[in-house]
Amino acid sequence: MDISAQQSPGTGRRLAAGLVSILGTIVWTQALAGLFRSILGIPVEAVAPAAFWLTLAAVAAAAAGIVVARRAGIVAAAVGALGAAAIGLAHPAAFVPALALVPVGAVFAVAGRWLARRLPEGLDAQSSARPWLAIAWVLLALLAVVQVGRLSTYMTNAESDWFLSTREPFYAKHECLNAYVYGAELDRRGESNVYHATHYPGLNPEAQPVTELAGMAPEDPFQYAPQFLLWPRAAITITDDYQAIRLLWFGINVTLCMTAVLLLSLWVGGRVGAVSALLSPFVLIAFPTLHNFQYGQFHFATIALAVLAMLAFARRRPAIGGTLLAVSILSKLFPALLLIPLAMQRRWRDLGWTAAASAVLTIVTLGVTGMAPFLAFADYHLPRLADGSAFAFGEAWPEVAELLIAGNQGVRGIFDKLTAMGLPAAATLSSGAGDLYGLALVMVGASIGLRGNASRTERAIAWLGLLGLGSLASTGAWADYVPLTCVWLLTMLAPLTTGRPAMQLALGLCAVMQLFLPGTMPLGDWVGTSWMYPLSLLGSLAMLATFTIGVALPDRGRFE
Repeated sequence: MDISAQQSPGTGRRLAAGLVSILGTIVWTQALAGLFRSILGIPVEAVAPAAFWLTLAAVAAAAAGIVVARRAGIVAAAVGALGAAAIGLAHPAAFVPALALVPVGAVFAVAGRWLARRLPEGLDAQSSARPWLAIAWVLLALLAVVQVGRLSTYMTNAESDWFLSTREPFYAKHECLNAYVYGAELDRRGESNVYHATHYPGLNPEAQPVTELAGMAPEDPFQYAPQFLLWPRAAITITDDYQAIRLLWFGINVTLCMTAVLLLSLWVGGRVGAVSALLSPFVLIAFPTLHNFQYGQFHFATIALAVLAMLAFARRRPAIGGTLLAVSILSKLFPALLLIPLAMQRRWRDLGWTAAASAVLTIVTLGVTGMAPFLAFADYHLPRLADGSAFAFGEAWPEVAELLIAGNQGVRGIFDKLTAMGLPAAATLSSGAGDLYGLALVMVGASIGLRGNASRTERAIAWLGLLGLGSLASTGAWADYVPLTCVWLLTMLAPLTTGRPAMQLALGLCAVMQLFLPGTMPLGDWVGTSWMYPLSLLGSLAMLATFTIGVALPDRGRFE
């Protein structure tokens, strides 16, 4: 698939670029408005009622930029200014924050025009040859706009009651970002062990966290390597307004992840790249993706950074790739599996840059935090990650212990579900199975590295498969966000199933399981709780099988 720079993009390319423009305008309007509000010292409560109208105005500004033939940026900015004025009349305190519509609308209108000229011409051919398919894609794109719009509104107005998948309070109001930020705040105060359970209500019901950040309610524990503290430390140095941090990270998170999805499809090229790009809205509307963005989780960002790193290595940009991969590894550890195929292929330059970037990040972190978090991570936290006690939320919240068992989709979670379903022998086998699984991951990484001159399609699918398998090794691989890698992988596998109805059916069922997460959270009055474990187990096994397919594709080069 060649990325051309045609001056007159057709319908297919305009639609695809238009979707990117609309989504970017929605997300960054809310994010920038939150920053304006924070700078001006306006209370969140004064702006929150305008959140829905801000989303609608963002859609209008982006749509105006798409429709006009020339001066798209000026038109989008003008519509954004009108939207800000209208919002200001109804909610005066929100007027200045709403002016974010002007620069954001202009930037994404211009960016949309630029992208349309550089997307593959094949998108135009597809929309012309199969109009019914174009209509179906438009409906899918509209659903993505609605879901991202709902989520963006919720990020500004947490009282909007627009929960994306469930009203179960444990999920609907959950946040992971506060763990990162509170861990950084504890470190800034000089706390010797930012990992200790006594700091976090999520592990200790008697914990009474004290924070100086406005709008933050600490709950979850900080779980990541000490180097990760650099990012939330930087954030709280800039502002002590947690809600502004939350919105800005939301914008960065969505942008980073969707950029990785699009760039991987464009790099793969051919039919697989085109179809996976067209299916990318499925990645956005999937519940685990929406949960990831809603929680402020770093999981999708970790996967995206790792994929972007491998793309940079493939394009002979080792410094960029090494930096991105170092950040990914020093966030969630499991992307270190990608080092195995690099080593097997003797990619010493790529490995060297990754090691150098890791060393620099470590030195900078030591300068900012000192040795305390490193010692606490090695002596206290790593053993707790290994035995699962770092994720023992059920002890603090026994009322949701069943949800936690159902929601753990990793290898450890599979055995926990089997035990809960009345197979006590599963608990005995859990530890040994985890060790064998770790050994299998090393072997899989080595086998990927030995494939030699693999096609781009194979490499992309293998990267996602290996990262997905690695994420399931965690003792706390939560269904809220871990399955999003599977959804992304399914968009790559889908075009390979043409003419294989059995495979299409199997992957279609898997897609339903990962998109909507049946069994991993309450199903209301429709299905009894006794169905949670078997449905969740089916989802776990389907995801494990999909990742295995990804790393075991046969016949190198046949998919180009």
